Order: sequence, then C-alpha cells, then structure tokens
Amino acid sequence: MKSKVKILSAFLAGILLLGSICGVGVVPVFAAPAERSIPAAQTPVTDGVYSTPQERVSNMEFRTSKFGYELYVDPATGEVAYVEANNSENILLTNPYDVKSMRTSITDELLSQIVITYSEKTSTSTSKPTLNSYKDAALRGQINVSDIRNGIRVSYTIGDLNRRSLVPRQITQSSFETRILEPLRSAVEERDLSDWDYEDVLAHYEIYGRSQTTSDDIYNKWKRLYPVLEDETVSIYVLAEDVTDIWIAKFQGWIKQFCSTTYSFEQLEADYAEVGYVEKRAEKPLFKVALEYTLTENGLSVRLPCNSLQYNMATYALESIQVLPYMGAGNTTFSGYNFYPDGSGSLFDYDQTVTVPAQIYGLDYAYHQISGATYQKAIRMPVYGSVSTEVIHTYKDSETGEVKQVSDFISSEEKLRESGAQEITTNTYKRGYIAILEAGESMGTITTTQLGSKAKYATLIPSFNPKPKDTYELDASLSATNSNNEWTVVSERKYTGNIRILYQMLTDADKGFAKKIAARAKGTDYLYYEATWLGMAEAYRNYLISNGTLQKLSSDDLTSDIPLYMEVFGALKTQKTIATVPVMVMTPLTTFEDISTMYGFLSENGVQNVNFKMTGFANGGMYATMPSNLKWESKVGGASGLRELINEAQEIELDNENAKFGLYPDFDFAYSMRDTITDDLDLKKDAVKTIDNRYSSKRIYSATQQTYVSFYQLAISPSRYSKFYNKLLQNLDDYSLQSISVSTLGYALNSDFDEKDPYNREDSKKFTKKALEEISRQYSLMVDSGNAYSWAYVDHIINADIDSSRYSKASCSVPFLGTVLHGYKQFAGPSLNQEGDPNYMILKSIENGAGMYFVLSYQNTSELKEDAFLNGYYSIDYNIWKNDLVKYYKVLNDLLHDVQSKVIIDHKFLNESDGYATVRMLDEDELTEQIENELIAAAEEAYRQAEQAELDAKAKVVEASVYIRNAKDTAEDLLDQMRAQREIFDAAFAEMNDANVFPNDPNNPKLDPNDLKEMMETFYAASVKAMKAFNYLCVLDLQLEVVYAQLPEKLEILREALEGTENEYRYLSACEIVDALNADETIRNSAYELLQSEKGILFAEEIRSIYSKVLELLSTKRYTKEEYASIVRPSIAELTEASVYVFPDMGGEEAQTEEEEKSATAVNNNKVVLVSYGDVSETQVKTYYKSFILNFNNYAVRTVYGGMEYTIPAYGYAVIYY
Repeated sequence: MKSKVKILSAFLAGILLLGSICGVGVVPVFAAPAERSIPAAQTPVTDGVYSTPQERVSNMEFRTSKFGYELYVDPATGEVAYVEANNSENILLTNPYDVKSMRTSITDELLSQIVITYSEKTSTSTSKPTLNSYKDAALRGQINVSDIRNGIRVSYTIGDLNRRSLVPRQITQSSFETRILEPLRSAVEERDLSDWDYEDVLAHYEIYGRSQTTSDDIYNKWKRLYPVLEDETVSIYVLAEDVTDIWIAKFQGWIKQFCSTTYSFEQLEADYAEVGYVEKRAEKPLFKVALEYTLTENGLSVRLPCNSLQYNMATYALESIQVLPYMGAGNTTFSGYNFYPDGSGSLFDYDQTVTVPAQIYGLDYAYHQISGATYQKAIRMPVYGSVSTEVIHTYKDSETGEVKQVSDFISSEEKLRESGAQEITTNTYKRGYIAILEAGESMGTITTTQLGSKAKYATLIPSFNPKPKDTYELDASLSATNSNNEWTVVSERKYTGNIRILYQMLTDADKGFAKKIAARAKGTDYLYYEATWLGMAEAYRNYLISNGTLQKLSSDDLTSDIPLYMEVFGALKTQKTIATVPVMVMTPLTTFEDISTMYGFLSENGVQNVNFKMTGFANGGMYATMPSNLKWESKVGGASGLRELINEAQEIELDNENAKFGLYPDFDFAYSMRDTITDDLDLKKDAVKTIDNRYSSKRIYSATQQTYVSFYQLAISPSRYSKFYNKLLQNLDDYSLQSISVSTLGYALNSDFDEKDPYNREDSKKFTKKALEEISRQYSLMVDSGNAYSWAYVDHIINADIDSSRYSKASCSVPFLGTVLHGYKQFAGPSLNQEGDPNYMILKSIENGAGMYFVLSYQNTSELKEDAFLNGYYSIDYNIWKNDLVKYYKVLNDLLHDVQSKVIIDHKFLNESDGYATVRMLDEDELTEQIENELIAAAEEAYRQAEQAELDAKAKVVEASVYIRNAKDTAEDLLDQMRAQREIFDAAFAEMNDANVFPNDPNNPKLDPNDLKEMMETFYAASVKAMKAFNYLCVLDLQLEVVYAQLPEKLEILREALEGTENEYRYLSACEIVDALNADETIRNSAYELLQSEKGILFAEEIRSIYSKVLELLSTKRYTKEEYASIVRPSIAELTEASVYVFPDMGGEEAQTEEEEKSATAVNNNKVVLVSYGDVSETQVKTYYKSFILNFNNYAVRTVYGGMEYTIPAYGYAVIYY
C-alpha cells in the first residue's frame, strides 16, 4: 500500500513539474476571448485626458466576455471597465475617465480602487494616515493583473516595497557629482532625462562646506551638525528633510536606470561611512490586498478576499479599507443624484455639497464608541447607486475629417465651434448603476458624498474594517495621571471571509426602449433596468427573487383586507401601597380577554384582518427574563387564558375566510433586562462583552443629556441564541400557536469581543440567520424593522422604515423599501398613534404599500408614566384611540386592499419644472390677503401714474421754457455770426476785385509773368474765402428760419403744459381706493359667495376673472382734488429757471406677466408624488392597475397628469384607475 502511495505521489509530482515547465496543467485554461465591442485605440492617449468613456475603454486591455458583458483593464493603474457587449454606451468604470482634465488636489485618490486608513499602535498621534492604490501601488509599479475564471484578479502591494532607499541622505560632493550627477547629466544630453528633472534633483539637496560660506559662525554651526566638515577640504550634499516618498521613489528609479554602473547599495554604505551618517531604517506601512472581478449572470461581482489582506498587525492597526470608492462616480457638471439607503431611501442631487456616513444594519452595541447621526434612520438594505445624465457632443474634426465625440465637461459646444469643429450634434445619455453588498456588509459603512471644492464628483463609498477595534476611557483611579485616558484595543479575531459587491448597470430609458423594439423585431428581447432609483429597486427586487429571499404573496397569504398590526402590552410591575406598606405588584395592561374584546369591536366595525404582537405577557411581563423557560403571567390570564384565546382565534378564522386573528407573542433573544436565579441566563457565557471584557447594553440617544444612555438592556451574544430558542420551542409545543414575534432579531446585530470566544459582526449575522431559519420552520414570524438578511425567514415586518432621515440637503425621500417588498412581504410603518402627523404617515403608507401599525394597551396605561423606560408610551390608551383607529384603517384599506398582490411599477415627482403644471392653490385667508394686496398694488400703480403724469407735464414745461430761452439766444448769436460773415464776404470780394487786373488795361502798366502768377493766386484765395463766407451765411440764415418756424410749436407746448396743470386731476391714494371698494357691497358679497362655494380654494387666474370689474373700476375712475394745482404750480416756476434738469426714471415695478405669476405659485419641492401599482411580466412589460397622486404639502395643489386636471387638498390624494 505504501508503495502505491509513493508511486501516486511521484506521478502527481511529475504532473506538477510538467505543468510548471509547460505553463499548463495546474492553471485553469479558458477559451480565447471574443472580439472586443470597443476597438482598441489606434493612437493611444498618453496624457491621461480622455474625451469619453468609450475612449477610456479603447485605451484598456480587453480580458474576457460572458453573459453579454465584457471586462477591460488597465494593467498599469488597475482601472477596470464593465461594458455591455451590444450596447457600448453602457459602461461602468472603477474610476472617473475625466479626472486628469480637471484641476484637483486629490487626483491620486480619484484614480484609486483601494484606499486604506491605518494608525500606528505605538504612536501617540491621533492622525490616521492613508495609502491609496494609485499613488502607493500604481506609480510604484506594484500592481499585478492575472486571469481567473470569467474575470480577472488585480493584486496590489500598497506602500513602499523597498524598505531601504538607494537615494543618499548625506554624501560627499565628489562622490555625488561623480557617481550620480555626471550619469544624470549624460542622460539629459541624450534626451533620456529632461533638464527640469535634473534641476529638480539639485533643488532637493543642499551643499555644505567651508567653500560654501565665508562666515565662521555659519561654518561652525554646520560642523556641529555634520562633524565630517571639520576637514575644510570636504563638502557634502544633504537631502531635504521634507522630501516625499513619491519623489524618493522617482529619484531612486533614475539612479537605478542611469547610474547602475556607478552607484549601488554597497557604495551607499561606503558614502554613509565616509560622512559618518547613521541610516535610519524606519518601519514603513505595507499592505497587500487583491480584488477579483468576475462576470456573473446577475452582474459584475467584485470580491476582496480578506484572507489576502496582509500587513504588519503588530505595528499597524487597520482603521478602514475603502473598496472602489469612485466606481461610477458622477461628474457634478451634469445633473444626477446618489441613491442612499437610509430608511426607505433618499436621493442626494449632485449640486448639493454634503457627506453622510452610516453603518450598515445600524449600531453595534458591543462598542464603547458609538458613531453616527443621532436621529438618522438605519440602513436596513445593503444597497446604493448613482444616476447621471451625461452630455456628449459628436462632431467632425476640421483638420482630419474624422468623426469624434467629447464630453461637454471636456469641451463645450461653444469651445468646439471656436476650434473649427463641424457638424456638431449634442446628445444626452443617462448612466447609472446599483451596488449590492453580498458579503461582509455588516462590517461596512456606506458614505454618500459630493466632493465640493476638492473635485467635481459625487460618489458613494463603501468602507470596511475586517479587524475591528474600539476605544474606551480608563477610569481615573486606574490612570497614572489621575485623569481619564483613552485606550485603544484591537480585536484578536480577524474577519477572514469575503467582502463581495455586485454591480448592475442601469440603462438610459429611451435607448433601452429602442433596443427592446429592435430586438423584438428580430424575434428576441432586450431586458434592462432604467437609469433611475426605481430601476435600482426593481433590479434589487429581482435579485432577491432569484436567490430565494423573496417570493410573491399568494392568495393563501392574503385576505380581502390589508393587515392591521396592533402591539399590545401585557403586564408591568408597579408600586402599590398595602396597609401603608409600599409593595411591587404585577399590574395588567392588556389581558388575553382584553385582546378578544378588542378584536370583537374591530371586527364589528369592519376591521377583520388583525395581527396582535403581544409584548410582556410572559416571564415577568414588560421586564421579562430570557425566553427559555415559559410562564404566562397570571394577571393577563395565564396559560389557560392563552389557550382560550388561541381557540377563539382559530374558530373565527375557520368561520370567515376573510377574517384574520393573528396572535404573535413576542420573545426577545437579543436583550435582557432581568437576570434571576431561576432563568437560564449566565452572564459570563451569554452576555456580549466589549473589547475590554465588560458587559455591554443597548443605548438610546437622550436629547436632554445629548448622549447615548443605557436602560440596562444587556446585549446577548448571538452565538448563544440557540441555547434559549431551542428550549423555548419545546415549551411552546404545549400550545397550538402558529405564530410568534421575535422582534429584536429583525434589527439587533451586535459583535461579541469575549476574550475566550470572540465573534465579529458577520459571525453574529450568521447566528441570527440560523435562529430565524430554525424558528421559522415551526412558526410564522414577525420582526421589528427588518434588516435585509431577515426577509427570507419572516412573514410580517412592523415598524419598517417607510420614510428616510429627511436630511435638509437630501432632494427627496423615495419608497425604495416599499418598491422592493410590496407584493412579496406584508409590512407596516411606525406606529400611527405615536407619529406627530398621522396624515403624513398615511400618505407614506400609500406610497410604500404598507399596512397600519398601532401600539395600544387596554387598561392601566397611566402606570407607564412612572416607568423610566416606558414613559414615552403616553398615547397608547386603546379606549381613546379605537374610533380613530377604525377611521384611519378604513381610509387606508379602501385604497390599498385591491393592490396587495400588485407591485409598485412607477413613481414620479409631479414638479411644475418637469412639465406637470403643478401649482399651489390658495386657502381663504391667503386668497383674501392676495386680493387685498392686488387692490392695493393696483391703487398704488394708479397713483404712481398720476405722479408720472405730473412729472411729464413738468418735463414739458422745462423743455419748452428752456427751448424758448435758448431760441432767443440762438437767433441773436446767428445774427451776430451772419453780420461777421457778411463783413468777411465783402472784404474778400473787394480783395478779389482788386486782384482782378488784366495786362492789356491801358491804365496799368504791363506785368511780367511772375507778377501775373502771384495776382492769380491771390485772386483764387480771395474767391475761395468769399465763397466759404457766403455758404456759411446761407447756412446760418437757414438755421434762423428753422428756429423761428419751431418757436410757435414750442410756445403751444408750453401753453398746453401749463393748462394741463390747471385740470386739477389725480388718482385716489391706495387706502382711499380700498375703502371705496370695500364700501361696494355688491362686489364684496359676490367675492365672499364665490369663496364659500369653492370651500376656500381658488386659483390665481380665477381671482383676476372674479375681480375684473374691480380692476376696471381702478383704471377708469378719477377724483378731483383742489390741492393738486397748488402743489404743481410752484414747481413750474422753479423748473423754468433751471438751465439743465435731469429727470429721474420713475418707471416703478412692472405688473407680473402670466408666466411670472405662474412661477410664483409653481410647486417644485418633490412633495407631489405619483405612485402606480400594477403587474410586471417576465419580459419586463408593465401593466398599470391603479395610481395615486399624493400631496405631501401643507397646502392644496392643482396638477395635470395624463391630460386630466386634479385638485388635491393639503396631505390629500387622488386615485386614478386604469
């Protein structure tokens, strides 16, 4: 037998050896990759500036294709592209393609796939340095890409791999210049190195020596720093202290490349010995990690095997590791939003600078330090996503004639035209993705952020810590300084599982629909999810259906009515005085008989589908012991009372198929408020321990104390759940119960740092899922809140988050949770009787398709106010709420009963800016105020026009008076000029005559030619001068005629202006007009009748119609005032004396146009919502059944949808049937 083993071993060794030699055998062999859908770039981009996502992909290596998708990678940077094969516009990149086209200080981080935050265990500094995969791996050449089945593995060595640098810190001048600078200078001459790089080396060094200074003081100081300088013939180069690791790595590369024959580590040691420098070999952080990208039927799976994460755990503590922090990051130049899963879900628009982090599945009470927003909704769904509308220009290059594309962020249409681009067309493409955290999510945090001034990107960042740590304060008695000190401890247990994220791409709706039509024409189909948050919800819902988490509700699961959930309190120990002695007695709050009575009343009033969550009915009431032993409190009816109630409920359900009388006794496995001798709780073994081995408890934020406070609800280790539920299930066998509530298992998820048996949060999730699975085999389960991992095992979820945290910078809340669960799980939102606005919560229930939930007690509710933990339940008296309960339930049931098996197939915000003509409507008070404001405004406008008329008259008076006065001056001036020109003309004419002498004149002697020439020139000049004077004289004469011709007209204008001031007309003041109108009983009564008939709701356009007579009255009626002339006339005399007067612009405010008035009442706050229910086929064809228009505003609105106009009151709704 042994010989056979040896032969087999030798045979296997031979195979392995052959495989290592030939490169085959032990390495998986895959088929040759298919042809890439995006061709490789013929001219690769070298500067890292890409115009479009397609151009970025064309400069990457194609690796594999599967399931209609392709995978590309840049081996140098680790960037990966996920591309749809038959739709190359659908591209998901691990990093933004346009990073290097913008100015940003965080380029290295934006181009990273991994960002690690760490701390040094021995350091007293509170700073937490970071390393990223681009700066600390890619630029160092420390990324390796290898093929795996249907994907690739990218391995990173992040940090300085060369613990010892070849760059000398101190070196003699002769050695540095001979062995390093001279080879570098040669490289510059051969153009292998730039002059700038050479000068950069010199700039990082300082030279010291006797020859470098004439000052003895400076030289003596240098000698103290560098003893080698005692020899005055020696000079040394010293590297700057603040030099960066990146520069060191770059310079070391040059030394290795250009100085390999002249410089080595041996020479470095010799140089250090020569100058007496002791090298400091400090420990440098180094992290090794890998990401595996795999194409699957559901999308792109990205796995980080935590067992591949390697670093020096003795020296460094891992704070967090961000995985693909910029996957699908949106450029904020374009419109878009991040979907964030707090509560029901929020949208954060790209234009909002905000950062919101939250831990997945809520707080972990095993930690001393609890972080997170105090009133933030917990993340119950491990999903997130982003949608962006990118603008792409297509154009023809004017030089090459090539058709190209460019993002509007890189080059706008205006810039393209300036560059000479031709045939420019602009298109938009909506991109998006959803990320589903499949493994390791409970140890993660999701952060939505818009980077603001750092960079124009918005992104969602998942971060994890596979090796948890916690910080706590040492007591003063234990502190050497007698003050509180913080101590940080890292858990010994490391999570060695996987962090796995599944990415699915979303498609532009128009492009997707066109491809679907084209595919159907060929006899195939094209399935896609729209690039909206609703598309994300549909993708997540189908993912959960495919893995068996969700199953469609059947007729057996439903009745004709929606479920009503009622949590009722059982018994509570209270203080009573018996014979003057205070004693603690068990007081009933609701008995089994009371539950029967409550159901009877509700059933008689049409509420037949009721599920009772029974809290505090066993094992000590409201402060129960751990549920293993089972003892029903006698004050609520005991075991016999429960059996009677169970029998009654079963009989009712048998007699009426539409009746549901559900009984869900609640048992808490996650927390305990009592520890007695008789129960099975062993705190040392069963309780959660903190990092310093103390017991931990649930904490609730106190607004008065501004911190988290404990009510002594000790957390139980999930690893010990089975100890309790196994025994409880045995005890429950004595009853014919079909259902129980395990409310805290729906939301509690705590680690356990027990020194002997530690468990991380992922371990706790596995224990919790196991508990739910095993209990659900025997009973129908109800939980509270419901983390996503619980959905596969429960039938009912109460207190589900059907609203978001409603951050001020969030654009809106969306019913993501309802879209996923409705039609597959029965659930209800928070208790209606504890909400500040029940009407708002009813609308939220309609939007999410949720049932109704109340917390009530039948008797002795006043006792709750004396209890420190329960005094918040001050509004749960059943007898006060029962009638309102029926009223609210009937409203919600009438709306949702027929859509219980439907799904949410559409959701829109009916904003006016989106074309839905949604406007605010005014109530009676607002309408009355607006009418009065319009009347006053009209009166003031009339008075302003009267003042303007007066000023116009004054202006005309001044203009005419000034003109008349100037006309006289002008005429006199013209006459003076004419006289002067006449004299010039006469003199010139006489001179001309004198010059006109002919040679043959017998009275004059004969002239020689020169005299004749001079005479002719004098004559010509005199004639020109005379003609100019004559012409100017004619012009002056014409101007004088014009002045005299216009003078009568100006005099007439002056006369009319003066007469206009004597008409003594003006408009009434604003107050006088309003008084006059109010005195008109016909108009006033007509207005109030119309107000009453419209129930106080009128539209702005109707206001103008109703009061058209009033406005007409304002525009025609004038009243005489004697004081008018006395005001105007003195001003006329003043103005006519002014030589210059500048009239001010008295235009006033223009009346609003119809568009401006419409925009003033437009509704654009995402608070008018359309939600539609219907069916979806396997080919994603949606059939509408019923829609609701919900108005979340505190005022009425009017909107238009589908060609129909709807008027909806505040917190009201409209129903649309198809």
